[in-house]
Amino acid sequence: MPHTSPHPQGLQQKPHDAKSRLQQVDNLHTLLLQHMVQGVFCVEADGRVRFINPAAENIIGYASDSVAGTKLHPLIHHHYRNGNEYPECECPLYLTLKDGKTRHINDELFCADGTPIDVDYVVAAIKADDKITGAIVLFNDTALARKQQALLEQRELSLAQAQSLAQLGSWRFDVEQQSLEYSDECYRILGWPSGT
Repeated sequence: MPHTSPHPQGLQQKPHDAKSRLQQVDNLHTLLLQHMVQGVFCVEADGRVRFINPAAENIIGYASDSVAGTKLHPLIHHHYRNGNEYPECECPLYLTLKDGKTRHINDELFCADGTPIDVDYVVAAIKADDKITGAIVLFNDTALARKQQALLEQRELSLAQAQSLAQLGSWRFDVEQQSLEYSDECYRILGWPSGT
């Protein structure tokens, strides 16, 4: 007679199998953190750095072991973009550590060694048994994206000026939307009200 078990086949594990799987999950988490392009800070409930990943080290210029145990806010988030002091009680990380809400922040500065770094970031609470035990911060250095956007805007302005000088217009057909987009100069040449 076959042996029957109250557990579905494959769900009952021996202790060493569970330990092995836990080690595999831990290794996977380590690999993910090491190879992410986003910077990651993990902080304790008091705002002290537990660890940072290699991308964060590259972006802010601090080694993980040199900032472990240091309060994050005074280290990198101490001033607003306008140079005014950024009180810790207004910091999204501090607020998340108090209320547990996830926050998405765009267009802020982190300052490492006095060097401002444009960032977008998300901060989320880490909880155990409904108690906030820390937070995780994922951030992107947006300086390159902002430079590329400024360059694109400058090139679009230069194209518009060149079209005006040459009295040439242009248009673009969007295949997905099945719509035409005309340059300002094209509207002027055709005598159409802009945007019609």
